[in-house]
Amino acid sequence: MTMVAVNTYTHSVTYVTDNILKSLKDIIRLSGLDPSEFVGDWASSHRAISAWLETHDLAKVILEIFDPFTNSLIGRWDMDIAYGWTGDGGFYTDTDQIKYHIRKAGLAPSQARYRLVVRHRPGARDVAGWSSTTLRSTDGLSRQSLCSTVEHAGLGASASYWREELMLTVEEAFRKFKSRLELNQREQDNASARQNEVRDFLVTKFSIDRSFLTGSYKRHTKTKPLKDIDIFFQLAEAERHYRDEAPDKVIDAFHDALVEKYGASAVRKQTRSVNVDFGVVVDAEDNTDYRVVSVDVVPAFADGDDYEIPDRGLGKWIRTNPETHAAKATAAHQAYSSEWKGLVRMVKYWNNHAGQGDKPIKPSFLIEVMALDCLYGGWGGRFDYEIQSLFETLADRIHDTWPDPAGLGPPISGGMDNTQRDRARRLLKDAAAQATRAIDQARRGQNGEALKAWRQLFGPKFPLS
Repeated sequence: MTMVAVNTYTHSVTYVTDNILKSLKDIIRLSGLDPSEFVGDWASSHRAISAWLETHDLAKVILEIFDPFTNSLIGRWDMDIAYGWTGDGGFYTDTDQIKYHIRKAGLAPSQARYRLVVRHRPGARDVAGWSSTTLRSTDGLSRQSLCSTVEHAGLGASASYWREELMLTVEEAFRKFKSRLELNQREQDNASARQNEVRDFLVTKFSIDRSFLTGSYKRHTKTKPLKDIDIFFQLAEAERHYRDEAPDKVIDAFHDALVEKYGASAVRKQTRSVNVDFGVVVDAEDNTDYRVVSVDVVPAFADGDDYEIPDRGLGKWIRTNPETHAAKATAAHQAYSSEWKGLVRMVKYWNNHAGQGDKPIKPSFLIEVMALDCLYGGWGGRFDYEIQSLFETLADRIHDTWPDPAGLGPPISGGMDNTQRDRARRLLKDAAAQATRAIDQARRGQNGEALKAWRQLFGPKFPLS
């Protein structure tokens, strides 16, 4: 009985191996590709697949179809192995099912190449002629699953293929991009909770009249991931002595207090605030599980309708008015058919992902200030042209002096020297040129390549599908 079972399983292995390879040959041929190379490697492929099936180590057989010039994946077929062998002798191969889905997948481009990849479980024995490799990325592709395709006595393989995702138009992609950069309710709730957490601690250290979220968060121009959200802490008269001292004093006091709660590694002094990092991990797609990464704690005193805040760089207290900044942003947004803030968030996101480490434009608020003037004439109806023109105009005017929109504090552009401005101008020019290439690709009908170009320009939040 034992010998019969072993021989029967070996027969199942041979049947499944043969029909996996025959199915893949059909896929290659019906996709418009030449199967001669595949046929030439048949013996080697058969030896590896059957060897790892025998030991139950084979997990998947993969046929990659790729562009040899870009090395990017065009399509992929997977054969996932199922070890449900029962010895009952039943067998089948559903060739009609495979042919049906090959027609749906469509012909491969004439320049396409293919290769066979076999995945096995860790610790499987080596097979001569086979070595480790890395699969090409399936970004921009969706998996379409079939039912069991090959089976013999319960040992079998189920096919699936990777196809291009339903492609967005450039306009649809920008709309989706804009939406991804907007704050949702969970993020707003977390920001409010962090404000209350910091406030509840600081009121035990200082006399505080009120605290409030401000800056780009309040103006709805904050981009993703959620970092450095400004919280103003309006100090009471009992703390007025800080106003009579150098700005360092109040920054130092807030820093030391926050270190008590969050630890020295999470707290750092900045020019006008103290930054608190909450240790939230930002993933490769710029997601934070809807949590705030950090906040900027800003000590302030009321000065009529305005505020005074410390500036360590200038060595003095400066006046500001977040409400005036917010009102100007709201007016610009309304005058631009409610698209102004979305465009600003996009450029701020680029500023975070410009691919060269340090942000080209500092502070990020400078982008908003420049956009008040550089986004001119009202919304024209196309994101691609608006962004292209905005990048070009920002590049041309980055050396201008940009005053505080509230007319109170020092120029917003004062934080960048000529070397930094030259660098920002070069990177903004590069961005404008990339935008021009993406627009041209879409014009020539290369929509997928255009979307990839926009994603390369902005970063992972720009959608491909």
